[in-house]
Formats: sequence, C-alpha cells, structure tokens
Amino acid sequence: ETTRVSPDSMTYGLLMKGLLRANKPGPCLTFFESACSDERTVALTENVQLYTTAISAAAALGDHERALDLVSRMNQAGVRPNKRTLTALMGACIAGRKFESAAEIFSKIKTPDSHAISVGLQALCMSGKFDAAVELITDQRSGQKTLSGKQVMSGFNILLQSALESGEYDIARETLTSLLQAGYIPSKFTFKAMSEGLNLHRDMARTAALVKARQQSLPSEGTF
Repeated sequence: ETTRVSPDSMTYGLLMKGLLRANKPGPCLTFFESACSDERTVALTENVQLYTTAISAAAALGDHERALDLVSRMNQAGVRPNKRTLTALMGACIAGRKFESAAEIFSKIKTPDSHAISVGLQALCMSGKFDAAVELITDQRSGQKTLSGKQVMSGFNILLQSALESGEYDIARETLTSLLQAGYIPSKFTFKAMSEGLNLHRDMARTAALVKARQQSLPSEGTF
C-alpha cells in the first residue's frame, strides 16, 4: 500500500496460506476478518480460495462452529463451496468431534479427491459407519484407485483402530485380514493403531502403577 499498489485476492490468499503453513491459524483468521470488515477490501474476500483457507484455519483451531459460520457467510455472499471447502469443513467437524456431521458432508462431495476420501474415511470410522468405510476402502483397493498405496494403508489403519475402539472386533479382524490379503505388510503404524484401539498404553501404565504400589507396600530388606 505504501507504493500505491493495491493488494488483490491472490496476495491475500498467499499471506493467509503462509500463516496457516507457519502454524498460525489464529492470525490467519484475524487477517481474513480484518479484510472482510474493511470496505476497501471486502470485495476481495468474496473468493472461494480465501474462504476455504479461513475454514482450514478454523479447523486447525478445532472451532467447527466458526467453520460453519464461514460457510454460511460465503453462501450469503454468493460464493459456492467446492470440494476443498467441504473437505476443510469435514476436518473442522472432526476436530470438533462432530463426526456425524463430517460423514454427512462427505456424502455430499460427488467426486472426492484423495484428500477428501482420506478425511471422509476418518469421518465414517469415527461416526461408526464401518460398513461404508469398508466399502470405501474396498473400492479404492480394487476399483476407483484414487488413493495411493500409502493412503490405502493409512485407511486400513484408521479403520482398524476405530473398530477396536468401538469393540467391533469382527470388523477389526476382517480389516486386518483384508490388509494382509491385499499384499500390505503391517507397519509400526498398524501396530500403533491396534495398540491405541485396544487402549494398551493405558493398561500398561495402570499395570506399572499397580506394580510400583505393590513394591512400596512390601517390607524393605532387613525388616523381617
């Protein structure tokens, strides 16, 4: 502005993405809102990319209500959400533990890309829609193949952990069997997913605490 060159929406987009990548979602949202409240720049914010970045910032803050408000505002401004916007909104709902809402949003994305599918799979698992999650993984392994092999493996891990956490052991067993039959080798992340799904870390800590308490209750050497 000091050089009398007015910033455009691309400039705002680059600045917002830079703040988000620097793990500064709060300043990113503040910057966006300041542009929205300034009559000189409000027209520049009526842009799907800027709104999507703002929604991603809200997701990073775990503020799903803010994300929903941003979507409402962009609709009022005549800005149509795209698949990236809806994916960011899914992430915000997951961060806010609104898993059912996230799964519903995923169902509205007609041609999801790999990132949308990965987030959608997480939403399906966390909302308990395991049949839909299994179908999605199966399609990606043998049909559509939008996901890379690494992303499919990550999907198996998410499904395995979620099934174990929910006590759906048959689904967990089928998931692990499918993973092996597909030629994937369980990684440390697979075993971590199983451990966290079964809450073994908590049990190990509890066992260690009980052992320590038992040792402290025993008479020390020389007191017999």
